[in-house]
Amino acid sequence: MTTTSSSPADTLSIDIRSTGTSAPSETIAPQDQHFADAILAMDPMSLPNSNIQITPGLKLPELRVTGLPPGPERTEIETALKALPPEQRATRESAMVEAALRKMLPAIRSLTGAGEGATPYHQEQCLIAGEYRELARRLDAVEAELDEVGSYRAERDPQTGEAVAIPVPLYQGDSRSSRLALKLDLERRMRVLVSPDGTPGVEAKRRLGEAMRESVVLAKQRAEQLRDSAEANRLAGEMLRKERIEAQAKAIASVHRNTL
Repeated sequence: MTTTSSSPADTLSIDIRSTGTSAPSETIAPQDQHFADAILAMDPMSLPNSNIQITPGLKLPELRVTGLPPGPERTEIETALKALPPEQRATRESAMVEAALRKMLPAIRSLTGAGEGATPYHQEQCLIAGEYRELARRLDAVEAELDEVGSYRAERDPQTGEAVAIPVPLYQGDSRSSRLALKLDLERRMRVLVSPDGTPGVEAKRRLGEAMRESVVLAKQRAEQLRDSAEANRLAGEMLRKERIEAQAKAIASVHRNTL
């Protein structure tokens, strides 16, 4: 077998939170660090921005395990439901499926994208996770090809003297060498995105650092706009108050003028 530990066990094993867990803020000014901290404190799964929109008031049907894709989550729920009394299965099934979907949500969000209006940092997280998943898919395909058997050759077991069928790989020579080279390249490209320990790789750190700096600039601009808006509202209130006082003063002056 050629399977490597750098390849995820399934297509939902890497989520967007695996691509950015610490502040890439080496070049962020100390006075702006609180903006970066606030961005990192956001849970990507709680962000309102998403490419999936549900119509307000839409009543969704009860969740069923048959709606889950084949995989360990679905198998686990099906096994648990079989162990329950029949009268409890209907009520428990929806809750169990909902819990499984919430667990899968980080990976699903990396497939659907961060959504319009998300910070550049969270958008980059989604991009990196999506790229990693695509590389993992290609790696799985290459490893499957390397494991393909084209034929078998007979060899005699020196211990038993019996004939043993030895698998012969389908791809050999230059064809196999090119696939092995591609496998190594895919593994390298995956490592620079996500390290074996699950933290951002060197390429992901660079990209997330740039995205964080851009996000901080936008956050500062937004904060300044909010301050300007608050100041404008305050000044508007003062102007209106001044106009009211002036109007009252004119009315009083008019009364006094008429009494002279």
